This record gives sequence, C-alpha cells and structure tokens, in this order.
Amino acid sequence: MIRDPPKSTPLYSSAASDVYKRQINNLERIIFMKEDLIIEWFQSWFDSHWNNFEVIFESDAYYSESWGPEYKGIIEIKKWFNDWHEHFKLDKWEIKQFIHTNKHSIVEWHFSCIDLDGVHEFDGISLIEWSPNSLIKSLKEFGSSLPKYDPFEQL
Repeated sequence: MIRDPPKSTPLYSSAASDVYKRQINNLERIIFMKEDLIIEWFQSWFDSHWNNFEVIFESDAYYSESWGPEYKGIIEIKKWFNDWHEHFKLDKWEIKQFIHTNKHSIVEWHFSCIDLDGVHEFDGISLIEWSPNSLIKSLKEFGSSLPKYDPFEQL
C-alpha cells in the first residue's frame, strides 16, 4: 500500500516527493522479487535435480494442480516434483503475464511436457498467495485445454 505524505508536508515539496518515490521503489522491488521467485519456480522444472524449495515456499505451503491433485506442505511438494520428473520432461513453461496485488500474484502461462504418450500442453493461470515472509503460502493452478475451438463455427 502506498501512503500519502504526512499532512504537515506540503503536497509538492521535495520531501513529499522523496517519500512517494521511496514507496514506489520499495513496491517495485517487492514485485520484482516475487516475479523472480515465480520465474525460478517455473525454470526449476527443466532441472530434475533442483532442490531450492525452502527459498520459494513456506514449510506449510498448499499447492493444487489444475486437474485436481493437491499437496499440503513442502515435503509433499518436493515428493510430487521428484515423482513428476520420473515420468515427464518439461518442453516449455512460458509466462505470458503477471498481475499483482498486495498479497497475491496471478501468472498467465503456457505449459507443454513430454512423456511416452507424446506431448501434452495447455494454457493456464496460477493464483499465488504470499506469506508475510514473501514466500509462497498457496499456489492454485487453473488450466485450459488446447487446442482452442469455436463451438459455433458451423452455425
């Protein structure tokens, strides 16, 4: 939240401007830090040996996948990550955009992976809730199947 300068400070004073700029710079710094953590999480899926969970997730984090499974706590998230890499290989996980509020981030993305059955891909979003420590407290994925189609095209 950006605060107004104190009432005793003239609106267009240098001090008021400095306070506002520091708040904007701090807000930008926090947003960039959160985006860096999200990018690291997405990139980690390319490396089956990645093991930096404590830098990104709270120990009691909650994670739900778009198709139903949910993982409670960092131990289950680690197990899922390791199990997933035994069966799949990430092809791409591209971030399309970020949207941030004070306690939440939304990430729109495109995902593609490969297994013995071929390529699986879909679009999705992640709704992320941040802890006071700026770690992920909750991450919920929502997916949209591909290919897209117009159900009324033949009408």
